[in-house]
Amino acid sequence: MTDKVTSSAGRRSIGISFLMLLPCLAALAFIPAVSAGPAVTSLVSLTSAGAQGNGDSYSPAVSADGRYITFATTSGNFSFEGDNDTVSDIFRRDTQAGTTTLISRSSFTINGGAKGNGDSQLPVISADGRYVAFQSGATNLHSVDTDTVNDVFLRDVSNRTTALVSRANSVFGAKGNGSSGQPAISADGKVVAFTSYANNLDPVDSDTGADIFLRNTGNNSTILVSRATGVSGAKGNGNSTRSSVSADGRYVAFSSNANNLDPSDGDTGADVFLRDTVAGTTILVSRSTGMSGAKGNGNSGNASISADGRYVAFSSNATNLDPADDNGGTDIYLRDTVAATTTLVSRTDGGAGAKGNGVSGEPSISADGRYIAFTSKATNFDPDDSDGLYDVYLRDTATASTMLLARPVQWGIESDLTDDPEISGDGAFVVFSSAHSNLTLGDANSRRDVFMTPSGARSLFTWYDNVGGSNWILAANPAGAGGDAWFDLTVAGSGQTLTSLSGQAAGQVPAGESAAYRYSGLMGGPVDIGYHASDRAFTSQRILWPAGGNSLEEVLGTEATKLSDHFYWPWYDQQSAGFTNWVLVSNPNASQVYYEIRIHGSMVDQGTLEPGAKATPTFPGTIGAPVEAQAWTDAGKAQPALIMASQRVLTNYGMAFNEVPGIPAAELSNRYVWTWYDSSAGARNWILIANPPTRDDGVTASDPIYYRIRIQGADKVACSASPIAAGDHVAPIYNGEQGGPVEVSTYADPGCSAIAARSIVSQRSLWGPSFEEVPGYPRQALDTVFHWTWYDEKAGPGVRNWVLTANLSSSITIYYRVYIKGAAISNCKAIAPGSYDTPRFPGTQGGPVEVRTFSDSHCTTPAADPLALASQRVIWNGHFNEVLGTTLD
Repeated sequence: MTDKVTSSAGRRSIGISFLMLLPCLAALAFIPAVSAGPAVTSLVSLTSAGAQGNGDSYSPAVSADGRYITFATTSGNFSFEGDNDTVSDIFRRDTQAGTTTLISRSSFTINGGAKGNGDSQLPVISADGRYVAFQSGATNLHSVDTDTVNDVFLRDVSNRTTALVSRANSVFGAKGNGSSGQPAISADGKVVAFTSYANNLDPVDSDTGADIFLRNTGNNSTILVSRATGVSGAKGNGNSTRSSVSADGRYVAFSSNANNLDPSDGDTGADVFLRDTVAGTTILVSRSTGMSGAKGNGNSGNASISADGRYVAFSSNATNLDPADDNGGTDIYLRDTVAATTTLVSRTDGGAGAKGNGVSGEPSISADGRYIAFTSKATNFDPDDSDGLYDVYLRDTATASTMLLARPVQWGIESDLTDDPEISGDGAFVVFSSAHSNLTLGDANSRRDVFMTPSGARSLFTWYDNVGGSNWILAANPAGAGGDAWFDLTVAGSGQTLTSLSGQAAGQVPAGESAAYRYSGLMGGPVDIGYHASDRAFTSQRILWPAGGNSLEEVLGTEATKLSDHFYWPWYDQQSAGFTNWVLVSNPNASQVYYEIRIHGSMVDQGTLEPGAKATPTFPGTIGAPVEAQAWTDAGKAQPALIMASQRVLTNYGMAFNEVPGIPAAELSNRYVWTWYDSSAGARNWILIANPPTRDDGVTASDPIYYRIRIQGADKVACSASPIAAGDHVAPIYNGEQGGPVEVSTYADPGCSAIAARSIVSQRSLWGPSFEEVPGYPRQALDTVFHWTWYDEKAGPGVRNWVLTANLSSSITIYYRVYIKGAAISNCKAIAPGSYDTPRFPGTQGGPVEVRTFSDSHCTTPAADPLALASQRVIWNGHFNEVLGTTLD
């Protein structure tokens, strides 16, 4: 894969290979490749130049693989072809090419087709993105249509033609004489269902009520769908609206308040029906479980059908469709028309999860019927969502889990206008519209916009390299997750197969288990691993370098919710003998970003990154600090953009490898901690402290900072005599010192007591032939439980693995236990204030690993306050690695 990267500085590609011997897992099992798309919530209602719309954008629809998104907008700046009004138009966004194309226009002419002169809305898109159907009141889209009544049109983007759909049978069938709209489209784009008040589209229809029709553009036929069983079944005697069509166009689901479509329905309430246009049958869908289940005793609608027509999701305020629902609020249901079951969808995790305590609506179902996206005001689906405003959720029917999508980058400034969710056919992405300004960085237009979000939690790495060596991606599902996690993986935009654990499906990892994925001959980035069902899953990479070597490195995946527009490191070195240092930057968004890298305040590289692309610059002869990587959505650097960034370093003339993810600017702290310090015999350990050149903590950016260092409860530096200038650093070392915990605090006042000042801090260690950098853990981010993907004291005689737990309190004794695969492997142990413990478990191998802290000596009462920090230290055949435990929000 060749990335689309332009830059002002020359680059060398990273060519690192790894060799590692880990236990063999089961043979590879094929799963369909996942779609290449954004790993984070991304704005898609953008111009081809990347600017936000100057009006509202809404009603999105998405192609099967998530590449194309169509939407309606009142913006006047999306097209260079005369669209400078506030009329609603339809556009199609190509998230790979970064282009936005006008759809609501007439067929091709010398100028590309006239823009519609009336409002166009409610677009739907074919599976491959070629065809877009929409409704419009324009009078200039087709020669037959000269009135301002809404009609349905079909745009062929490839051939640049616009056809009238809402017309009677035959090629030149009469245009509908009443309003038509609400189109639904088949996978190939040739069949379009729609609602119409016209009475000249079918001989049976002589009234002006709303009916459902199906137009086949292949044979130019138009048939009435909202009718009772039989080829000539009775036309519905009430309004029928909001259809959804199967992939092949055979099945059409719709809502109707007619009472003559099914013998079970004798009232005029709204119900959901399914028409088989081949067999000529119409059945009631909104009923309880059973072939003759009770008809819903409330209104049902908003049908969404699976590709094969078997599953229909719908909303209903009925109270008799599921035993869990008895309050009359609107909920989401799923009808399996083959098994004749009706299941409550809008509920908390588990097959018998609690019903949502707020209104839910607008279901959208994936092609296979597994995933259902919907909106809800419920506050009991996710602990982060307590505001009672509409949010987008995803229900995975295979794992009985419900997940909040598109978590805000900042809580507390939400709008209640989030709606229109549509899921891609493969279930990988959900598009929706929202007036929220906090779903992603760079949303500054104060308007309703269209967004795209992955349909599950994700974590990222900048790079993967298994060329001539070995690189494992480890995926862990903690014992407390409560259910299986399902993983998917892309490397450099290409979906990868996943290994199968014994007795499990590909990508399935039960609670309390870890899986390892390795791909021979593969090198590239970025790496994007998603997980469904359990948003508490986590990942890491384990690498040995070089081929046949022993330099072990483990890097935790960065959660998509922890990405930033601005990353820091305390040091860069490609001047010292034997050092090679890369800064890796990747773009997880659906649109292009502009990036810049600075060292010691000076710009050393800048360029653009297309979606899914990465840059890997290196700067020979350069040494200094601090290091920054920053990104924007625009060339003027006004609107920030999320990126992923890390540094990769080779030392000892290529014999030792280290990677450290960037520290997000928002997570900078004035207090950092580690479990251990070691500058005793055979080891050298520096503590690097850098003063960022820009800050948002109330301290003047040009001010110096002072620091305090404590090791095992004793001051090594009570308060530095000399300050650190803005944009500069220090790197003290304490020869002969060994112990933990370690704490660094930074201040803006010379007494190190009054004014906290954020800093960039890490430890760099040389131990034998190996090099290791460990960022400081922000004191405010500590938790009571810490996690790792793997533990190994079984791979060979040269492997030793310590689990270090340090008590950061100066007055309180803490208690802890170590768990592997959910089972306690250690006794309940006490750690005195300011002390530590470093157990090993010879002969043990597996994951995930947990350290849980407690407040009592029997380890029965979980600790209420985060007073501990934990890490793993590994010696692998004479090389050293440390990885801090991760916490799960």
